[in-house]
Amino acid sequence: MDRQCLHCGQGFLGRSDKKFCSNQCRSAWHQSQQLQQEQSVQQIIKRLSRNRLLIRRLLAEGYKKVGRAHLVELDFTFCYYTHQYKTKGGNTYYFCFDAGYRLLPENKVLLVLWQEYMHAFEVEKLEMNKEQLP
Repeated sequence: MDRQCLHCGQGFLGRSDKKFCSNQCRSAWHQSQQLQQEQSVQQIIKRLSRNRLLIRRLLAEGYKKVGRAHLVELDFTFCYYTHQYKTKGGNTYYFCFDAGYRLLPENKVLLVLWQEYMHAFEVEKLEMNKEQLP
């Protein structure tokens, strides 16, 4: 018994590439892996939703620009966003669903909501990329 089951830790005999002592352990281990992945995805969605709510709440209170430190104090996480929007001028906006922000100099953040013209620009960009295909 030189190998141990990945799920229960029990030693077992069998083929050299065998990882589990039984079908039940194999199935239970894979189910636990799926559950962990699903929980990770749910945590990211929760964080994105929280970021969106913070942006929308600040905009409703009349804020357009805020300090980056203030957003961090409110538990905003900058590393999670659903998509980016690049302007023709080269500015990048980061969106959490329909609420977004742009990083400004001096640790300021510009808060915005998704606008229809942004969608038109994205469609236009896609059309241009299709034309470049062979």
